[in-house]
Amino acid sequence: METEITKEMYETAIQQSYLMDNLFMKIVFRDYRCIQLFKDIVFPNEGDIISVYSKYEFQRDNLPFDFIFELEGRHFVGVCVHTQEYAAKTRNEVYEEREFNKASWPNHEWSRLPIISTVIITNEDMFDEGKTIYYIDHDENNEYDHIAQKGLDLIFMNTAYQDESPIGKLAHDLACVNPDDMYYEVLKERVRFYKEDRGGIEAMCESISQFEKKAKQDGFNEGRQKGKAEMINNYAVKHNISYQEAMEELGLPEEERPKLIRVIICTN
Repeated sequence: METEITKEMYETAIQQSYLMDNLFMKIVFRDYRCIQLFKDIVFPNEGDIISVYSKYEFQRDNLPFDFIFELEGRHFVGVCVHTQEYAAKTRNEVYEEREFNKASWPNHEWSRLPIISTVIITNEDMFDEGKTIYYIDHDENNEYDHIAQKGLDLIFMNTAYQDESPIGKLAHDLACVNPDDMYYEVLKERVRFYKEDRGGIEAMCESISQFEKKAKQDGFNEGRQKGKAEMINNYAVKHNISYQEAMEELGLPEEERPKLIRVIICTN
């Protein structure tokens, strides 16, 4: 009975979901055609897509992207949906949070650093200029310039402003609940599949279930990490030694140490 109630709740959530809702967007944009459409609209002058990635293919799985793709010329693009509050953080904070460095991206020959673009989709216009998309680039007067010089481009997409341009229509579709109201056929087709086709609904319900299980496990793991971080901090303070020395003396696995350091820094 509980399972049936849970499934009914999942199905209700699916019917009420916007395309840009986090999990729904992740699932829909597993279809290469959807990513191709996004690329053609947001990056019309860039080269072809040569690879599409899941965040779980990366060495760190805490990247917040909904989908990731690579363009010709070693240009990586990560796309995510966030609230205006998150998107309004300074570019330096975004850079630090996402840890855009070699270890975060697919294992290539690093003879030269790639271009990394982040597209943050919000449902409000954080710049209040009535535009659907803002490309933050190398403007010397821009507060984000010092990060742009590192090859990190930041793009804000605002779904609150919709017009008849390709990007305006994409913003409209991302903010849609009903596939019949959408402009782009491939998005309409995929959203209809997950909202109206029994097979698609079952697949989406299973994805929601797996997502919830992983979230619970992640919460458990996070609690364990915080416990270890507190132990390291206390040990380091007590013996007046560095965190690295404390972890060495406590015999903690070397591969865990960078993450534990970040947890200590974030919690202190």
